[in-house]
Amino acid sequence: MTNTARGLVLRLLRDAGPMPRAELARRTGLSATTMTKVVGQLIADGCLAEGLAGAPRVGRPATDVALLPEAFWVVGVHAGPDGVRLGLRDLLGRAAGGAVPACGPLAEAIHALVAASGVDPARVLGVGVAAPDRRVADRFGVPLGPGVVTGHDACAMALAEARYGCRARDLVYVHVDGGVSAGAVLDGRPFRPADLGHLRVTDDGPPCACGGTGCLAAVISGPALSARLSGGGGGQEGLMAAVAADAVLRDEVATWLATALAAAVTLLGPEHVRLGGLYAAAPEDLLDRIRAALRDRTREPVHLDRCGLGRDAGVAGAAALALDRFFYRPD
Repeated sequence: MTNTARGLVLRLLRDAGPMPRAELARRTGLSATTMTKVVGQLIADGCLAEGLAGAPRVGRPATDVALLPEAFWVVGVHAGPDGVRLGLRDLLGRAAGGAVPACGPLAEAIHALVAASGVDPARVLGVGVAAPDRRVADRFGVPLGPGVVTGHDACAMALAEARYGCRARDLVYVHVDGGVSAGAVLDGRPFRPADLGHLRVTDDGPPCACGGTGCLAAVISGPALSARLSGGGGGQEGLMAAVAADAVLRDEVATWLATALAAAVTLLGPEHVRLGGLYAAAPEDLLDRIRAALRDRTREPVHLDRCGLGRDAGVAGAAALALDRFFYRPD
C-alpha cells in the first residue's frame, strides 16, 4: 500500500463523509484490490470503521467506510498578538475542549494539555505551530522534536478554513488585527502568504510602517480604526459596530478593503474570500458594503464572508498544518 493511495482514501472520507468501498474506488481511481488492501490496513490502524449505511439505497444495502475522527489527535499552537495558545484537535479539526494559554516552556505546556484531556499520548500524531512570522514559528518548533510542523499563521488559518470551515478548494483568507496578513489555498494546496497589507488603496491615506502612504494596513487595522474613532469600545465587536455606525468610515473601509481584495481575486481566482481577526466580528451591514464594493471591482464571482473558525482560528490553523503533514499527507 502506497502513501499516495492511503492519502487519497483518507482525504476523500474527510471531505465527503462515509461511503462504500466501491464508491471510494470509483472516486479515487484505485482498483478494487488496492482499495481492499488500503481500507483493511486503515481499519487495522484504527483510522476507519465499517458499518451499515445510514442513508437508504436501492437494492442490496451497502456497507459504508467511515473515518474515526477521534482515533488520532494533533496539537495546534498559535503564537499571536495576545500570547501563545494551544489546543487539541481531532482528525476533522474539531476541538477537544477550548484552547488554553501556554504557561511555562512550550513542551511542558503541550504535555500538560494532553494529560488534562485524557487523550492517550500515543494517539497524538504531532504538533503544528503557527505565528505571524515564520521565523518565530520555527524557533518555537526547534525544541519539540521531529513531530513538529511550522508555518505562517495566515496561511495556516486559510488552510483550516478551506479544509474544515467552508471546505473550498480555492480560498483567500485575510486576517486583520494590529496589521493585515493574508494566505490562500489554491486547487486544494496551501499558497505562500500574500502581503495585502502594503497595497496602496488610497491616495491621501496616513503614513504606513513600511514607509509608504495609504496602505491597507494603515487604514483598516485595529489601531487605525481606533484612532479614527477615538478608541471605539467593547473589544472587536464594539469597534466593528462603531465602524458600521459611522457612514463615512464604513464606506471608506468597504472601498479600501474591496480594492485590495479585488487585486487578490483577479490574480488568484478563488471561490471564497474569508475575513478573520477583527473583521470576523464585522456586522452584516459592513460585510454587505464590502461585498458590493468587491462586485464593482472584479468580474470574478466570489463568496465573501467571515471566517468560521471562531476565536482560536490560529490554533485551528496550526492544527490543520499538523493534520496535513502527519495524517492526510497531500501529494
